[in-house]
Amino acid sequence: MLKLKNKRGSILIFVLWTVALISVLVATLAANIRLSAQTAIHQSDGIQHRANVVSVLEMAKMELLFSRFSGQMVASNDIEGRLKKYRFHGKQEKLFYSIPETTQVYIYDHSGKINLTRLVPSLMTELLTKQLTLDDQDLDPERLTALLSAWQDWVDLDDLIKVKGAEAEYYQTLEPPYSPRNGFMQTVEELLQIRGYRELFGHLNMHSIFTVYGFNPKVNFNLANRDVLKLIPGLTPQEVEAIIQRRKEVEMTGAELAFIVDADHIEKVRLWMDTNNQVSNYYTIAVQKKKDQSDDEDEYAYMEDVFIEKLNEVPRTLRVNPYGKLPIKPVDIEKEESEE
Repeated sequence: MLKLKNKRGSILIFVLWTVALISVLVATLAANIRLSAQTAIHQSDGIQHRANVVSVLEMAKMELLFSRFSGQMVASNDIEGRLKKYRFHGKQEKLFYSIPETTQVYIYDHSGKINLTRLVPSLMTELLTKQLTLDDQDLDPERLTALLSAWQDWVDLDDLIKVKGAEAEYYQTLEPPYSPRNGFMQTVEELLQIRGYRELFGHLNMHSIFTVYGFNPKVNFNLANRDVLKLIPGLTPQEVEAIIQRRKEVEMTGAELAFIVDADHIEKVRLWMDTNNQVSNYYTIAVQKKKDQSDDEDEYAYMEDVFIEKLNEVPRTLRVNPYGKLPIKPVDIEKEESEE
């Protein structure tokens, strides 16, 4: 009788362990199936998003061509028509072709930025002075000289070191070591590689303010965002806000500028303003998934810099940034446009 009970107990334990083992196996199998299903869904979503990005990029390029064609037909005295050519300043775009509801696109015209490749020493001196004194700080002449000399050594074609400047001998001591460009800058981030410039400009969104594309050394004030205007030598914070408000109603011209800027500073400001209000052939297209935005978030997107070489050809891609930071956050543009 005792042996029978022991046998039954052994069988019960065996059955319980078997049930437990099967339960674990089933749970593991279910988890793997669920993980595989989620992976397949995410992969499918990723492929679909990639397809959406590619299609929206091409639609945005066509939109740039359409804007050029329509611009040719706008009468010169049509204020509303002239203002339409300044639409590509980073606001969320509604394209001629319908885009997927899950995707949004932004286009930025580079003529509203400061062109790093076209700065001459006198203009760079003014720009550095403005940034050095932006927070009501006293100007340090020695620091200004060192910054200007370091920039000149970076872009000139020789290896001669200017007073307080820096050439390859200095940059090779850094970790990691690198060499100065000794020519035109290729990217806006390159400015931060120059000795002393990261401390001065490193806190800024570089693509919001600077460009390396085009031949025009001046800035189109109808397209310049608040960050750019703040850096323009001669403009006070009050004048920056006045320009932003005024250009919502009329095209910002040299004559309009004279009503806003103090007479003592107007000539300095005009050195930076493109009074012909030319839009450029260089644009940045940014595509991202539609999502909730907040003031605290940095906005990232798939981005391409493009060049319109001919009116009858699709813009040519110059640079691709799969995870680029938007030059200016859409929420900031909406805030700027809604301000009274």
